Amino acid sequence: MDRIQYSVENFKNMQDMIKFADQKAGALLVVYGFVLTIFSDNIKLLAFGFDSNKLISIMIFIIGASLILLLIVQILHILLCILMPRLAKNYSADESCLFYFEHVAASEKSDIIKCLVDMDENKMMSDVSGQIFELSKVLERKMQGLRKAVQFAASMIILLIAYVLTIKML
Repeated sequence: MDRIQYSVENFKNMQDMIKFADQKAGALLVVYGFVLTIFSDNIKLLAFGFDSNKLISIMIFIIGASLILLLIVQILHILLCILMPRLAKNYSADESCLFYFEHVAASEKSDIIKCLVDMDENKMMSDVSGQIFELSKVLERKMQGLRKAVQFAASMIILLIAYVLTIKML
């Protein structure tokens, strides 16, 4: 395997890992849909009245409000910190890389064709290496966000169990 093939395989691996992080975030959103369904199904069981146990009613309200607040924060976190598309931050204004879509989109078709025809191996390596660096930064941010999302998901599951069990106490 030569250097260019190795670099392109590295590039593809980074893209696959980004897709994997996005799929995990999507799976978490599905889990949050189930959490919301369980929450809404159990809220129907609530019957607050004068003869209800006030302490349990207050606990249900606090746990339910915490659960909904955490759910909203988590959904926003996943959408804004993990799934939202990222643009390159480490290219200078005068750089042009054929591996980066914004650079290609900002160019004329004839310029792209000429650049591809005239490109030597050093320029290819430079373009691929630059894009590998950009992808690694995107992947790093996504994985950090995903780690936080999974940690908060565990908290949410515990809150959901506490919520359902507390409702059953009524």
